[in-house]
Amino acid sequence: MVRGMTPPAGHPTKWVPTRIASVATDQFYSQGAKTTQFTARNCKVTLVAPNGAKVVSDLDFRWGQIPVWDNDSRVMLAEKTGAAIVADARGGCGPNGEIRVWKPEVE
Repeated sequence: MVRGMTPPAGHPTKWVPTRIASVATDQFYSQGAKTTQFTARNCKVTLVAPNGAKVVSDLDFRWGQIPVWDNDSRVMLAEKTGAAIVADARGGCGPNGEIRVWKPEVE
């Protein structure tokens, strides 16, 4: 959840910062150690209030190495679950939920 400020009475909306940040570092005002690693789990912005933010990022690494995300297991589980939901929504008894229809053989 990202909560910004509402401008005080009489101030324009541009008075409020358009970016809200949380900073994680091991060195303040100096270069961080090259061996420092940050782990983020389930990091997702779900709400921005008030609606003045111009940039919304789950994570924003400006310097250093770009992190490598490994959400493959969660994605595969979601795809399997999604496939089951889609098959169920199709409403049929076919292998992928398709509706099976008997058609007479044409002679």
